[in-house]
Amino acid sequence: MLAVQCLIVFSEPFDAMGFETVSEAVQLLFFAITFLVYLIVRGPTATTLAISAFISDMRPTCSTSLPSKTSLILGYAGSIIAFVMARYALGYAALAPGIVTVHRVLGAVVLYLNIGLKFGTIYGLIWDFIPNAFTNVGSGPRWQAEGTLIYFSFVTLTSTGFGDVIPVHPIVRTLTNVEAVIGQLYPATLLARLITLELRGHRQRS
Repeated sequence: MLAVQCLIVFSEPFDAMGFETVSEAVQLLFFAITFLVYLIVRGPTATTLAISAFISDMRPTCSTSLPSKTSLILGYAGSIIAFVMARYALGYAALAPGIVTVHRVLGAVVLYLNIGLKFGTIYGLIWDFIPNAFTNVGSGPRWQAEGTLIYFSFVTLTSTGFGDVIPVHPIVRTLTNVEAVIGQLYPATLLARLITLELRGHRQRS
């Protein structure tokens, strides 16, 4: 999962350069893995959500014509649902009581990347309906703007703030504030949680 999310992040620049198929292939791989994981290890409700998310994301991707607003909403909803489900499963596995292992640490890293990708997807949804919500995103095809918005999401999450892409719509500004706060609190909270688990496990072993 970590490798796939890293591939998603590093494939987004290809969108901005016009190579749409690279990013789409990686994203489909992510949703396929999410679908299989939930199909194997989760109950019927989560499995139904996973199937719905995967099918919803396939519809606008597989469409050869210009996608309708309904198709775009379904696609973004599928993406967001898949990210939320992955976050739930990984959060439970990484932060639940138990011994701190390498897999827990990697799961925590995936959670952090998941936050940036999820907000980037939300920004994409807003941009499709409010193109002037950002500056310097461009008015080209949707898949070219996605790379810029994912970049903006991680710049916001890490509080880098280069200032080349600026949110101007009130809703987007609110979301960027929320993402920036999460980006600051998550590492501190995660570190405190992992230290607590490690100390608890050390006391139990001794």
